[in-house]
Amino acid sequence: MDSAGGGRRGMASGGVVAALWVLAALSTLPEGTQGRIICYNGGYCIYNTCICPVGYYGTVCQFDKDECAVDNGGCHHECRNTLGSYVCCCSAGYKLGPDKHSCVEVDECRDHNGGCSHVCINTAGSYECRCQPGHRLLPDGRTCVPPPTPRARCHVQNGGCHHQCHQSVGGVTCSCRPGYRLAEDGRRCFPYDPCRENNGGCEGECRAVGGEVRCSCRPGLTLGRDGTSCLDVDECRIPEACQHRCQNTWGSFQCVCDTGYELAADRRTCHRRRVTDFCADANGGCDHICLHTPDGPLCSCRPGYQLRPDERTCEDVDECQTRVRPCQQGCNNWPGGFTCTCHAGYTLNQDGHCIDVDECREGVARCDHYCHNTAGSFRCSCRRGYLLLGASRCTVAGRKSIGTEESLMVFQKEEEKEEKEEEEDLEGNLTPGEEEEEEKEEMKKEEDKNEEKKNENEEEKEAEKKEEEKEKEKKEEEEEEKRREK
Repeated sequence: MDSAGGGRRGMASGGVVAALWVLAALSTLPEGTQGRIICYNGGYCIYNTCICPVGYYGTVCQFDKDECAVDNGGCHHECRNTLGSYVCCCSAGYKLGPDKHSCVEVDECRDHNGGCSHVCINTAGSYECRCQPGHRLLPDGRTCVPPPTPRARCHVQNGGCHHQCHQSVGGVTCSCRPGYRLAEDGRRCFPYDPCRENNGGCEGECRAVGGEVRCSCRPGLTLGRDGTSCLDVDECRIPEACQHRCQNTWGSFQCVCDTGYELAADRRTCHRRRVTDFCADANGGCDHICLHTPDGPLCSCRPGYQLRPDERTCEDVDECQTRVRPCQQGCNNWPGGFTCTCHAGYTLNQDGHCIDVDECREGVARCDHYCHNTAGSFRCSCRRGYLLLGASRCTVAGRKSIGTEESLMVFQKEEEKEEKEEEEDLEGNLTPGEEEEEEKEEMKKEEDKNEEKKNENEEEKEAEKKEEEKEKEKKEEEEEEKRREK
């Protein structure tokens, strides 16, 4: 934090010098003009209020605004504050983009192949030279030389080794000094940077010293006991860090002023500020609701919306995608709210739950004989002696043209099986009153069966009567034809 603190002390001294210069200028004003407000740094006065240009603030525009303090001024790499403005700078190997904020990587290999003899490979913020197979790179990092002769000796040009040569039977063996690695050709040595692999295991910055890793942390952090991790330094333990209150942050800190005060340009001291309604101007920058507080405007959103990270604008909350699903079945999100829907065969009640629709009671089913409600649907069935055609129609079993007797027997067996299962479910669980009701229902069912048989007999008699009438009409027609022939 030494370099960061030095920067802040530099800004603080600049702010103090500017404030002293303003006070000195006010003290030398001619008599009769000291009651008027004089604005500095290009500001102008309207109704005894200074309107400050961009880059300055304060009651008389006496403070320089540090644009770099907020989001690094929008700069990708380094932001340098200037009087009334700021400038973005880029690290080595990068250049400033057309927008004056972003940094674009420079391809050094485009300019004379980066000075490499053979191959130039561009890297992030730098480049490196490589040689063709069999050649080795000299210590200058650019020049490639051919391989040594097959019968190399350590006393002749160091056996073609870049660093150390070891004589062996039939040739030489090369090795490298600490901090270097042997190349694939077995001759060249290139600097080995252990920081390139997983940052050397360092949480902060990694430096290679003699081939070994040395970890360090940025200002505001200190190196842990393990030598790799970074721990936060609590600057708020220093009594003179802030004039009023201090809030520690990771790697830094920020000063907070009491109610009725605002932070000065040095970001440490506090001075009284003029109380205004922050929500009066453009709704305080809030998208929906603005609440005036001594510390500034406090934005909030209408129901069905949530505040974005900028703490100003609002975005719709998709209630249908939350962990706690608000609807039992279907959900349709719309700006500021949502609507629950139900699947076919269900309807939405006042509590927002989906309940089954009794199609039999509502008259939707339109079954000829019996209707049985099911979850989300219904099922039709017919009385004894009838067969179900399609989903709801019933026809007399004797009038089916295909498989009448077989279909009737299957239907009767299924119906007897269902009745038997229902009787078994109810058996043993009935009270005396329920048994009496059950007996009444059985008697009623028996009466219904007798009535059905009676109706069937009447229908059969009607059918027989119609057949007899047809036969009689047919005989009369035949007799009439015989008379005409005579």
